[in-house]
Amino acid sequence: MLNLDTHVLLHAIGGRLTPREDRLLRGDRWSISGIVLWEIAKVRLDVRVDPADELIAATSLVHHLPLVTRDRKLRKSALVPLA
Repeated sequence: MLNLDTHVLLHAIGGRLTPREDRLLRGDRWSISGIVLWEIAKVRLDVRVDPADELIAATSLVHHLPLVTRDRKLRKSALVPLA
């Protein structure tokens, strides 16, 4: 199993890997750290919330899971999938 950095994960999802990265990632399963989700949220979300809420929102984004929340800032975000 390979642990991916945020940039490598985003390039893999976007189909922009280097030939070496492509060979490595094709031959193994992937893992990511929880902080990768937070970094993705910082890039994709226009939501100014505390880091815990950013991780929660990022988890919903990355895993395409509807979020159940009362947080007004999160509910106003057009990117966070809401239940």
